[in-house]
Amino acid sequence: MVALLTTMSFLRAAFQQSITQFLPTLLVREFGYSFNPSLGLAVTTSFAAAIVGQPVFGLISDRVGRRAAFALAGAGTIAAFFAMLFRPSYLTYFALGFFAYSMFPVVMALTNDYVPQHASGFAGSLVWGLGGSIGGVVGPLATGYLSSFVGLGYAMALMTILAAASVLLVVTLPPPPRKARVPLFM
Repeated sequence: MVALLTTMSFLRAAFQQSITQFLPTLLVREFGYSFNPSLGLAVTTSFAAAIVGQPVFGLISDRVGRRAAFALAGAGTIAAFFAMLFRPSYLTYFALGFFAYSMFPVVMALTNDYVPQHASGFAGSLVWGLGGSIGGVVGPLATGYLSSFVGLGYAMALMTILAAASVLLVVTLPPPPRKARVPLFM
């Protein structure tokens, strides 16, 4: 189970880090931004959305289910990315960040659902640390390589295949075992 979650984390992180690393360049090259406060505001809007998105997706994962929250965040990331490509605006930057940068609590909770409590730290380090870190290294490298052939916008769009694969893998996860509930605040 940890191997599958690590693979999902790798695929998601490869796409997410491509966005993180190349969004400012894409905005300058393709959408007429220049290196001034408007570019900073566009990128900040995307990152600031996680301040809202992480608690929202944490609640969704608790109320609706981890797998559904993962699928929603992944599908929302892809939709928001293409919306941004076709109609860049502060709203689409916010939507992209809201979905793309809000996966951490969902991935960690999902991992913890499948492993014994005494192994949750190590399992999380594999899923987020190993899968996410390697994906974060490979994604920008692949995007940079692809962009030399097809241009940056198309290269980033091609990377959504990885995000989609991550979302599709979530359906292969069996329902997690039931665990006892304990109060959040004692």
